[in-house]
Amino acid sequence: MGRQWNTIIESLGPLTGGSMSISANLTDIEALLTTLQADIVDGIIVSSGTVQSNVRDGSGNLITSTTSGTKRLLDVSANVSLPSALDANIRDGAGNLLTSSSRGSERALSVQIVDASGNQITSFGTANVSVTNGTIAQITSGTINSNLRDGSGNSITSTSISGKQRLDVTLAGGGTVGSASPTFADFVAGTDGTNLRGLKTDSSGRVSAQIFDSSGTALTYASTGTAGTPSSDVISVQGITGGTPLPVRPRNAAVTVTAGTTSGTANTSAQALASSSTRQYLLIQNISDTDMYFNFGATATTSHLLVKSGGAGIIFEAGFVPTDAVNVICSAASKSYYILSS
Repeated sequence: MGRQWNTIIESLGPLTGGSMSISANLTDIEALLTTLQADIVDGIIVSSGTVQSNVRDGSGNLITSTTSGTKRLLDVSANVSLPSALDANIRDGAGNLLTSSSRGSERALSVQIVDASGNQITSFGTANVSVTNGTIAQITSGTINSNLRDGSGNSITSTSISGKQRLDVTLAGGGTVGSASPTFADFVAGTDGTNLRGLKTDSSGRVSAQIFDSSGTALTYASTGTAGTPSSDVISVQGITGGTPLPVRPRNAAVTVTAGTTSGTANTSAQALASSSTRQYLLIQNISDTDMYFNFGATATTSHLLVKSGGAGIIFEAGFVPTDAVNVICSAASKSYYILSS
């Protein structure tokens, strides 16, 4: 059939420009084409001529191609939809699956650290570091020991204080006594219980102090007084007048003498002297023939202060004077005593 088709083509001869007519039996040509189509399906070779055909997909759309080198490649457009995140399994060179653990907002790989023998290291200690010319030469187990140096290369030393190693620091005082206050200097200060407070001095270097009473009110006193004349406004000790030393004596005050007797009932405590918050002197003397016992601010018993009979006594003065009531007891009734108070 292929040869028949070739004969038909060759009989037509070349077509030239202009108007021309071809007489052909269309019925024969249609039958011939039908036979040719069957020959192609059957794999019969067409010996001459070129067969051209259009390739279409299942929907009838024309499939095109492009020349690439010596081959004709189909033009293909692929629409691939990828997910926003890809899940993948990561494995090591031996095909073992690598795992991870959640660490905050990140996912960290699970890693084990092993030594040269393959044993897992589960804890880390300290190390000794040997440094030579600024280079770490050796690290062994133990504690890291290092030498600290300042910017000039001087070694910084330390001293153990209260169980801790404290740096040895020498403060460079930039001040000179009697000169203007420098920018920096050694600072001696006190505390008000909460904050650090500096000490104030006068032009001679004497520390200035302010005295307060128990309510926090500042006390003011005259700076000088008259020698030999006590004054509540003078806090300096008097004793010099015109360059002549004078003895310093306690201030003069009236003395009260109390001559009394013990209770009219033997072995019974009785009050010998009432209390006094201003008392500055107290003398007690037993002038009877029987021992007496004295107590202050409470009932007297034979286990309290003993004042022997026959004129023995006791004196309280110089800031050690009881101001409570004085009570006395004796094994005999109505025994005499003397009390001097001021």
